[in-house]
Amino acid sequence: MHELGVLKTALGRVQKAADDANILHIKTVTLEVGRSSNFVPEYFFKLYPAAREFYPATASSELKIDMVDGGGLVIKEIAY
Repeated sequence: MHELGVLKTALGRVQKAADDANILHIKTVTLEVGRSSNFVPEYFFKLYPAAREFYPATASSELKIDMVDGGGLVIKEIAY
């Protein structure tokens, strides 16, 4: 289950962007996940509450996932 590590890396980048913009609270983080990426979206949702606690700006945020063709994963949108 490598989804936890991926979430922590993504949320670390979100936290850095929030810090750079002096933003204290993130409402939602949207990930774009490729259908052939071998990631299991249900694991992301299950692990998100634990992962977000490592980063103050995302501590009360919500995760959204958009499934797309391909094999990648990107941070699609951050809502403040």
